[in-house]
Amino acid sequence: MDMRTGDMAGRIWEALSRRGVLSLSELVEEEKEDAKVLLMALGWLLRENKIIIEEKEDGWNISLK
Repeated sequence: MDMRTGDMAGRIWEALSRRGVLSLSELVEEEKEDAKVLLMALGWLLRENKIIIEEKEDGWNISLK
């Protein structure tokens, strides 16, 4: 699971680098990965202080720091 989570963290970082701010639903749609792996990867990036997650009325917006 660690390998998949690390790979997903890299893919998320690249997607945010290319596209800027993404909602969680946009990220799920773009990456087409198991939601558990995606959420663990977001946690990984948060722990490393690489991303910002802002709660909005209709979900989350995710961006690079």
